Amino acid sequence: MKKRQKTPAFVWLALALPASALAQSELILPQNLDDIRQLSKQAEAGPCDKCGVVTHISSKQRELRQRQNTPAPGSPAMATTPIIGSGDVVKEAREPLTSSTSYVVTVRYDNGAYAFFEQDDEPTVRRNDRVQVIESRVVLR
Repeated sequence: MKKRQKTPAFVWLALALPASALAQSELILPQNLDDIRQLSKQAEAGPCDKCGVVTHISSKQRELRQRQNTPAPGSPAMATTPIIGSGDVVKEAREPLTSSTSYVVTVRYDNGAYAFFEQDDEPTVRRNDRVQVIESRVVLR
């Protein structure tokens, strides 16, 4: 008894359809610079592993003491010991506190994970903005 070899279905489909049906019917090439820019934007909007949406932005105040007698890097350090509430401890208590504002931006990545980024300058992004994280900085996408 002789075995018959089966022909794959795609071969029959290719033989049954005319060659023009298998080719792309309308190929659109960019005609000017605006078309090229639009195509570039579409390419940038592809998959991104560090992309997501800003879900929350909060600010917090930090109080800092200003130290005036800080030794320069590389110079020999001199340690002082306060004697019963006098000297540097009393002087530091009299110095005014300065405050600094830092911002925490919460990003929900496309894969569902959350990340928090703290920065000293005010963020340029807002809640529900589509963003990308580049070197721990949140930038608008």
